[in-house]
Amino acid sequence: MTTLGLTACSTETVEVDIEQVKELIMKKAEKREKSIEDGIERKRQSEERAKKRLEEIEVRKKEMEERRAKWEEERWKREEEWRAMQDQRDEEWKAWQEAEMSNSNCEGGPAANFSAEAAGFSLRPGTNNDNRLIMKIHSEIYPSESELAGIQSLVKVTEEALKKVSDTMQEETESELKAKGLMDMKIEGDDIETRVLKGCVRIGYLANGLLLAGDKHVEMLVFCTDKPTLYMLQNVKSKFEQHLTEPQKKALKVETKPELSGFVVTDHKEFVVTVTLTATCMDEDITAAIITSDVAAKVLDRKNCVRVLNDLKRCNWFQQTISPTPTAVIALRVFRHFRKTNPAWTVLSEWCIEILVSHVIKVGAFSSKRIPPSEIVRRVLEAISSGVLLPKGVGIKDPCEDKSTDLAAGIDAANVDTLTMDAQRGLRLLVFNKLHEYLGVPEFTGPVEAPPVVEPEPFRSAPPPAQHRMPIRPYNNPPQMSFMQRTGPRPPRPMWGGRQPWNPPPYGRRGPYGGPPPRHRGPPPNRKRPIDEAAPKSEAESSVKKECTEEAMEGQE
Repeated sequence: MTTLGLTACSTETVEVDIEQVKELIMKKAEKREKSIEDGIERKRQSEERAKKRLEEIEVRKKEMEERRAKWEEERWKREEEWRAMQDQRDEEWKAWQEAEMSNSNCEGGPAANFSAEAAGFSLRPGTNNDNRLIMKIHSEIYPSESELAGIQSLVKVTEEALKKVSDTMQEETESELKAKGLMDMKIEGDDIETRVLKGCVRIGYLANGLLLAGDKHVEMLVFCTDKPTLYMLQNVKSKFEQHLTEPQKKALKVETKPELSGFVVTDHKEFVVTVTLTATCMDEDITAAIITSDVAAKVLDRKNCVRVLNDLKRCNWFQQTISPTPTAVIALRVFRHFRKTNPAWTVLSEWCIEILVSHVIKVGAFSSKRIPPSEIVRRVLEAISSGVLLPKGVGIKDPCEDKSTDLAAGIDAANVDTLTMDAQRGLRLLVFNKLHEYLGVPEFTGPVEAPPVVEPEPFRSAPPPAQHRMPIRPYNNPPQMSFMQRTGPRPPRPMWGGRQPWNPPPYGRRGPYGGPPPRHRGPPPNRKRPIDEAAPKSEAESSVKKECTEEAMEGQE
């Protein structure tokens, strides 16, 4: 052992073992190397875990992408099916309109030859002529071809002129912005809107297809980017006149109507189109500051602007809910005509009648597309007769309003009672096939189709005929009942075994279909015969009884 002596200041000698020091240094070096190796191993393991996690994330991403692609494909298929269904519905609606408008081989207007098959419903067999009466009234109140052509031509001219006015005003706005160097500016990240008039939309009876013979007034609205002002109205009216041709200027008359928030176009046949200017911002909540700014800018009447916006909402609702059912449109035309002739119905707005019709076509055994118009009339009368409009009734909720609004709440109670009693009277007349008296028209005297003969479908396992069927006996009868006790032929065996009405409770394996038949062929042994039918006990008694019978017969002779 090598020792090293060190002399300290205190003259004391310290001996140090060099080998032991080397061992300690080696141990520390080994420990440091081991810790470094452990750190490298932990780092490698963490990298492997991270790599594995990334691989799992990639796999999940791939699965999610595949699932999303599959979902997109399914959604696309559903959209294709929905588009095909919409196309089919449009084709059916177009075919129905063509059938309604055609007037070949008939007289009395374009809808005189309107058939039930064209409308998509089947007439009720028997002596009931309500559907034929409704269709006859509809053919009389439907507009003629000349009236429809006049309205359509005037509306088409108005729409084309408004489109030209919108393009002209957009070009003027763009030129002004370019001159001022403001064309490329953006407001809150969006480009500047240069089109002042966004578009025109038909509303009211024209959009819903509820025009009647004699209706010459239709409505349209024009959407503006900002609130419409009096200056904008005059500008649009002047440009509208400029884009008319010379023959159109002579035939049409254009007048500004600030009280209606628009202008009126009239032709030589007295057909009138009212064009109302509005904007979506007009439907916002009103404050004192807004009213002050509107008055200063000479903004048009807010009530008319909001009214046409509400009419547009109702038209969209009508086209989605009622237009797919042609017979509902027919019934609404008849109700419009009847409302003009019956004073009791004037208290109920046409919007309320449309909501009632939309509710009644959704219930019942008929499909919403194949429900007859007379059935719609009957259901509306039943709904009003049941007290829907009464103060304690369910009321009529407005489907186009966010808040729950009862449209029947504003009707006077006396008028509601009168209308309810009138509907009850009409329902009684309809039940007794006197709907013509309620509608105030002559009775329909056309031919009546005989009811078709419907044969019942054969059963897979028919029960036995009534004359061969044993009456049902209660289960508290004596247990001696058996299949062989029934008279008549054996009924056909059903396709499945089990308890039948004529069987006692459970047979077990000795039932008529679950095992062999009973051994005895006659009545059970323990059943006693009547005294008159009892068998003699011996031959002597039998001979005595025979002699007595012969003597009695000779005495009678």
